[in-house]
Amino acid sequence: MSLRMLSWNVRGLNNPQKREVCKNLLRERKCDIVCLQETKLSSLNSSIVRSLWGSPFLDWVALDAINTTGGFIGVGQESS
Repeated sequence: MSLRMLSWNVRGLNNPQKREVCKNLLRERKCDIVCLQETKLSSLNSSIVRSLWGSPFLDWVALDAINTTGGFIGVGQESS
C-alpha cells in the first residue's frame, strides 16, 4: 500500500479564490494525507475542512491561527 501525502504552506485561506485553488489541487492530487500550514484561519470547523477536501469520510486536526500568524490543518482519510 502506498500513501500519497501533500504538505503545503498555503499562506492564508481566508480568500475564497485561494480556497478554490486549494480545493481543486486536493481533488486533482487525490492525497491520503494533507498538511496545510499558515492557514491564517482563527477558527475552523468541519464544514470548512470538508469543503476543501470534498469527502465526508475524513479525520482532521487543526491549530487555529493567532491574530494573523500560523494556523494548521492536518487531514486524512478515515480507515475502514
